[in-house]
Amino acid sequence: MAGDEHVVYHHPSGKTHLLNAGSALLIQEVLREPRTSEQAADELARLQDALSDPRFREHVTGLLSRFAELGLVERVGP
Repeated sequence: MAGDEHVVYHHPSGKTHLLNAGSALLIQEVLREPRTSEQAADELARLQDALSDPRFREHVTGLLSRFAELGLVERVGP
């Protein structure tokens, strides 16, 4: 961790990723158990004392999709 930036090394790909504080919190705390994208957004908002409105949920859904593409999280279910 360097300030608000976090470095994540992904062993399977051998790649290193730089995440901002919110993205790191999403991976480290919120996604410790399976959640829907809406549940993840609501929990992330709660941890950051933020409002989980439709725009925030859309942003988190986009992050989750990107993390899944990178292999940092695994999509479960349909």
